[in-house]
Amino acid sequence: MKALTVLVLLAGVVLGTIALRYSSPNADAAPSIPRALPATVPAGFVVHAFEVDGICCESCPESLVEALHGVEGVKAIAVDPDTHRVEIEVPAGVEPATLASALTFGDYVARPLTRP
Repeated sequence: MKALTVLVLLAGVVLGTIALRYSSPNADAAPSIPRALPATVPAGFVVHAFEVDGICCESCPESLVEALHGVEGVKAIAVDPDTHRVEIEVPAGVEPATLASALTFGDYVARPLTRP
């Protein structure tokens, strides 16, 4: 019985070590949403910037990103909850009004900005 207990404990230690070594510490964490897009924009793409009223907390960016996933062509999104600014990289033909419409829902209201 004593040998079986030692064997079970040893198996637990080995399996625990394997699990810790091969698991990512952020495996369940959502990908981070950047606060700004890079200044360099790929050829054929543009960045549209919006001020979005209604951003009130650190979880708001996730809601806005989810709303933009319904817009065809969206390549990259950045949301800065401190400045209420959203930047979206899209192909040159995507209308800003389409993006503003996607960002305007619930308590959110989007207004186009000029990107510096």
